[in-house]
Amino acid sequence: MEEESVEQEEFLRQLLNSGAKQVDNRDPESKSLLPKPGHCIKTRTSNGEKVFINICTSEQIPAPRDISENELEKIIESEDPTQFRVAMSLGEPHAELDKGGKGCTVFDVIINKQFYDKTQKSQTFDIFLMTIIFDGLENKFDMTFSRESVVLKNRKFFGKVSEQTVRTKSKPLIMEMETNDDIDVSKDSQGKTLIKEVEEKRGEQPALQIIREPPEGKADFLVAQIDLPRIKSAKTVDLDVGGDRLILEAHPNVYYLSTKLPFKVNSAETGAQFHRKTKILTVTMPVAED
Repeated sequence: MEEESVEQEEFLRQLLNSGAKQVDNRDPESKSLLPKPGHCIKTRTSNGEKVFINICTSEQIPAPRDISENELEKIIESEDPTQFRVAMSLGEPHAELDKGGKGCTVFDVIINKQFYDKTQKSQTFDIFLMTIIFDGLENKFDMTFSRESVVLKNRKFFGKVSEQTVRTKSKPLIMEMETNDDIDVSKDSQGKTLIKEVEEKRGEQPALQIIREPPEGKADFLVAQIDLPRIKSAKTVDLDVGGDRLILEAHPNVYYLSTKLPFKVNSAETGAQFHRKTKILTVTMPVAED
C-alpha cells in the first residue's frame, strides 16, 4: 500500500506539472535555466493557502553592485530605496503535494549565487532579500503573502528541481512597432491630422531616466527608471527589451514608451521591479558582450 501511495503521488505530481512544461517546449524564442537549490521557506497567502518559495541560485543571473550593510541601511531609509537593485527570475507557480498529500503552490525564485551567499552571512541582507522577493511575487501574480515564514530545515527545495524558461527575444509584434518619433503624419478624408489620435491610443509617454553602471569606464549595466504614477499593478504593464531598444506599454492605453538604448543589452538576463509606493518601474539590463 505504501509503494502504491508513493507511485500515485509521483503520478499526480507529473500531471500537475505537465501543462507548464508543454507550454515551455513550444516557445522557440527562449532558453532554459537550471537553478541550484539554496533554501526553501513556507508561508501562506492572505486566503490561508499554503505556499512554498524555493530560493535558488544561478551564475547566469547578474550580481548587484557590492555594498556594505551600512550602505544598504542608508539606502533603505532614503527617499529612493530602489537605487539598489537586485536582478532575479520569478518563475511561474507550480502545483505540488505536501507531506500530507494535499495540494499546495510553489514558486521558484532565482538570484545570483554570490549575492545569495552574502545574504546567508548577513541578517540585514537576508531581510532585504525576503522583502523584495515577497514584493516581486505579489506584484507579478497579484497576490498577498504573510510575512511570517518558516525556513525548512532539512529541505533545500520543495518539489522537483526543473529548468526555468526565460525569453531571449522580445515579442515580434511589439518589436515591429515604430517609435513615437518616427510616426508619419497622415490626414483623414477631411484633411485632419491623425497623429494625435495614434498617440492617444498608444498612451502617454512616461518620464524616463537611464543610468549606466559604473558611471565611468566600460558599462556593465544600464538601469532605466520609468515613472508610472497611474499604474496600480505591474500586471497591466508589458515590457520588452531587445538589442538596443526598450518598449513599454501599459494597458488600457495608459502609457507607451519606445526608446533606443545607448548600448545593446542582454534581454535574457534583464530584470524589472515595480515599486508600488513610488510607482517607479526599475529595469536592470546587463550590457551585451561585444
